Amino acid sequence: MSARAILAVLLLAVAVNAQQVRHGDAIVIGTPSPGFCGCMPMTAYGEVFDAALGFQRTLWRRPAGLQPTAIAFGRNGDLYAAEYAGSGFQLVRYDAAGNVIGSFGRSFINHPAAIAFDTRGNLVVAQQPSGLGPPVDHAFIILDAAGTGIDEIDLLNVDSILDFDIAADGCTTFAGTFTSIGSFDLCSAAPQFVPLPFASPGAYHSVRVLPNGNLLVSNAEPAWGRGTVSVFDREGRLVRRFGDTGPLLHITLDPDGTSFLAATENLIGRYSVADGTPLSEFVCMPHGSVDIPAMTIRGEWRATTLQPPPRHRAAGR
Repeated sequence: MSARAILAVLLLAVAVNAQQVRHGDAIVIGTPSPGFCGCMPMTAYGEVFDAALGFQRTLWRRPAGLQPTAIAFGRNGDLYAAEYAGSGFQLVRYDAAGNVIGSFGRSFINHPAAIAFDTRGNLVVAQQPSGLGPPVDHAFIILDAAGTGIDEIDLLNVDSILDFDIAADGCTTFAGTFTSIGSFDLCSAAPQFVPLPFASPGAYHSVRVLPNGNLLVSNAEPAWGRGTVSVFDREGRLVRRFGDTGPLLHITLDPDGTSFLAATENLIGRYSVADGTPLSEFVCMPHGSVDIPAMTIRGEWRATTLQPPPRHRAAGR
């Protein structure tokens, strides 16, 4: 190979690598704010920020309403997104540069509100009513690495799931709803949702299991009041509350698990898990005032990606 050909290959490799979403980068989905009465362009964006919250590029532009409702990186570095597909929802798999690899698994009539991987690499999907069909048939759907449905989880007397996270044992799952936060056994043949006894009522938009097993949650008070970010232990006892943070609706852990990214309306910022100290200035989304329905970090700390496989599922599951 000539020197010119080698140089061309190297330059191409550099260009391709520059387009990759790197370890520690965040993808933040932004949509037009409904408060602007149609004055804003009705376009949704997928924006990429680096670990210092510097804006890198726009990964996607979509008509508002067709943006991903939930996103998560797999162990293979691919990005999985739940998206509206005209007559329902589907999961779409992307490479780290944002290129479509293809659809993943089954379609959904109901709204996939949150997705996460368990210790075996299966993709767990939480559903909400979408208004497109019947009430939610199953609270959770589990797909294997090939996208084949392998389990369906029903939770009685639970309103819409907003977010969830799975503990290191691969079974204990914490879920936030519009009215409470609680836990259930994902591996049980008949799981029961048990509300955390000391958590105040409200909409729990984000739930993350911390490296020490405690829970980091964002909570909006009833009637969509001001929000708080809190840490609970596994039994539901309050460890610390970071105070009135404004409506911080979404949080996601950084790769080392010691800090988290928080989103509120059109702003994102970083905080310490230890005491809630701001670690950055708030950064505006680059396309104006928007709502932020979903975000993730490549390499986000998750208990399920750092642990050996869990015990076997209960018979019949």
